[in-house]
Amino acid sequence: MGLFDKAKALANEAADAGKRVANVVSDHVDDLSSKDDRVGKLVNRTKDLTKHGIEVAQKKSDDLAQTNSGQTTSRAIRKLGQVVNSLPVFSATADAIRSKNCVDLLLERYKTHPRNAYCNLWLAESLIKTSQDMNKYRYAKGAIDPSSFLIAGAMQHTAQYGKDSLPTSEKLLRHAWSLAISSLKTNPRSSDSFDVLARVYLAKGDVQRATSTAKASVLADPKNPHARLTLGRALLAQGNFEDAQRVGLAAVTAGSTLGYLLVAEASQLQSRDDNLITMSDRVQEYENTVAKISPQDRERYNGAFRDAREIVQATKDRQSEKVRTTWTTAKRWGGIIRDA
Repeated sequence: MGLFDKAKALANEAADAGKRVANVVSDHVDDLSSKDDRVGKLVNRTKDLTKHGIEVAQKKSDDLAQTNSGQTTSRAIRKLGQVVNSLPVFSATADAIRSKNCVDLLLERYKTHPRNAYCNLWLAESLIKTSQDMNKYRYAKGAIDPSSFLIAGAMQHTAQYGKDSLPTSEKLLRHAWSLAISSLKTNPRSSDSFDVLARVYLAKGDVQRATSTAKASVLADPKNPHARLTLGRALLAQGNFEDAQRVGLAAVTAGSTLGYLLVAEASQLQSRDDNLITMSDRVQEYENTVAKISPQDRERYNGAFRDAREIVQATKDRQSEKVRTTWTTAKRWGGIIRDA
């Protein structure tokens, strides 16, 4: 059982607990604000001001991105992100997240096969997951150390500013979609092409279209385990836990142990919602199930995979490279200053 699988199992529980707390707090605030007293008026005013503040901030941000000074600012922010990202220690977390999501490995695969739909898709999925992980780290760390917003936030602004340019992940998804569509024109029963389309829809949040397209992929080739894995993911996103478990087991039968991940996820979420067993038992059951997954099957579906030991090594290698680069730069600037 890997450390990251353990963390995922706990995250499934924590996310739900947080959601329930947020809902309860929201209900109490709404109930309190409905009362015609000084407290209720204060709550209502606070909510209105907060909403107005968010709208103003959003408008200012949008306006800034459209002006010449805003574009200059965005370039400065991107430059700051590049500088911070090049420094050792400060970028260790970002490097670890990239290593975990195999951005470097998938980028090399894409460079070698830029017109392969899966190579485009895998890299896009990796970049999206990396961005999500960075956001989680930024908010979790920022609650403890506000200075971390500068480090993690600077690296995120590259994608947030410059509205004239699509995010790299979006471009990759569009290219993967286009390549898959072209393939279907010559081979209307290409299960892999339908699978790529389904995963693009999933990445875009279009669960309904992802489900129907994944079903087409399964029908095109019932022996394709990846088609069933994608269908299971779409069913999970819909909250259809029973069918997701069934499809996960079918994927295992078809040849991919990664189907056990669907079984573990669906079983845990269903047991959690129905309060069938304790949280510790749910997490333990999750761990026992995903322990059956082979690294090779993870790699086949995601394009690349690293276990915890490999992630640590890749991060250390990247940090060592930055130390050497930083030292070389420091020596060069030291010579310039000395000779000035």
